[in-house]
Amino acid sequence: MKVLSMSAGEKLKEFRNRLGISMREVEETSRRIAETEGNSEYVISSGWLTQIENSNATPSIYKLFTVSIVYRISFRTCYSCMASTLKESVDFSRQIRSRIRT
Repeated sequence: MKVLSMSAGEKLKEFRNRLGISMREVEETSRRIAETEGNSEYVISSGWLTQIENSNATPSIYKLFTVSIVYRISFRTCYSCMASTLKESVDFSRQIRSRIRT
């Protein structure tokens, strides 16, 4: 499957699979990140990960940060992956900017 034709969720799943990381490992690592940051919004449950990989959910900035760390990709790459495939990428950008400001 070509990366350009993949949905955002499929791209993220591809990153995860290339690293050989299970959903459970993503969840466990995200819990450690949340503990370190002192904020539970960084936690990515396996259920949430399934939803995002199936393009049924949009991640918060916190979860994007976690994904970028766990998948060893830059935040910019993670953000671009999501924004490039969302119908409302402008709204997504506004959501990200508003969360950064708070």
